Amino acid sequence: MGDEGRPEGRAAVRQALIRATIETFVEEGMSVSVRSIAARANVNHGLVHQYFGSKNQLLEEAFATVSQQAMDDLDGDGLPPADLVWRRNGEIPKMLARFFFELGPDANPIGASGLLRSWRDALVRLGVADDDADAADRVLMAASAAIGWSLFREYLLGGLATPLEERDALTDRVNQRIADVGGLPAGGDGADTVHP
Repeated sequence: MGDEGRPEGRAAVRQALIRATIETFVEEGMSVSVRSIAARANVNHGLVHQYFGSKNQLLEEAFATVSQQAMDDLDGDGLPPADLVWRRNGEIPKMLARFFFELGPDANPIGASGLLRSWRDALVRLGVADDDADAADRVLMAASAAIGWSLFREYLLGGLATPLEERDALTDRVNQRIADVGGLPAGGDGADTVHP
């Protein structure tokens, strides 16, 4: 970093912009500008276009970073931790939502990561699923439920008028069911996890 906290060098600026993109999308939600990302990275906003070409390309690289972190979280068998969607302040589901709204349904940030394929293959290899089709069903149902639950938990609990004192126990039961469907051990190591 430079004298005023500015990153120096092309690689440092690129990494600062990627990290700022992730943090900004996770913390500020849907209305994020290139200027706010650049301000968070402590660089001129023109560098986004110079280093990435577009905001969309920056978003793609930020999601690739989040995906790599998720791949690093896989256990030795290739299974994700049950609390993956809650880790790092919910980066995965929040970045997926942002990616969808920015780039549309035709863009597929998940396909390149290999996370879902690793999970599917592990379920078959470990005998949790009967075959690829059964494993794919489990992975898709659990991933969809986990992402939706992590993004909309409060709305869903409110829709059921769940009393505040019952929400933690209900959340634990839902998390356990998602883990069961996905063939995952419950919980996680708690590392860098923001749990509901």
